[in-house]
Amino acid sequence: MGPEITGYVNPPVALNDGIISMKGIRFAPESPVYVYCDDSPIAKTLSDPSGNFTTSFTVPSNSTKGHHILKAIDPLENIGMDFFDVFIAAPPIVGDLNGDGKVDGKDIALAAKNFGKTDPNVDPPITGTAEDISMSMPAFALITVVSIGLLRLRKKDEGNDKTKTT
Repeated sequence: MGPEITGYVNPPVALNDGIISMKGIRFAPESPVYVYCDDSPIAKTLSDPSGNFTTSFTVPSNSTKGHHILKAIDPLENIGMDFFDVFIAAPPIVGDLNGDGKVDGKDIALAAKNFGKTDPNVDPPITGTAEDISMSMPAFALITVVSIGLLRLRKKDEGNDKTKTT
């Protein structure tokens, strides 16, 4: 059997600028090993007397979403290959969404309007499905309506509250 890194990439899915560790086995003993990501050099390490190595590298920040090939090559041209996936996290939806300088009901309406929509370059959350999101939309709307209703009711009660003095 030849050199390999298959099954030794951790984690197999990472964010841009995330750190990935990898192990190689059966490379040339006590030799430099060059690691490439999609044909770009990203790390250099040294194998031990048994031809094994462990190294870590930062996922390039310009990596696109999807599969990326890792290659480890020693001076004898022994090559081990594996792959990892890059995903792009969605930014949180918080704060001033419409750019008017304040957080108010317009921002809530904008968040509700875009709830469940995804950018094609951004992966959905790891847990849950589109069906889960669509099923939770009525609950989100109900919470919003009840909150606004309670706020109005409280203001109305505060206006009618009169203390009696005797």
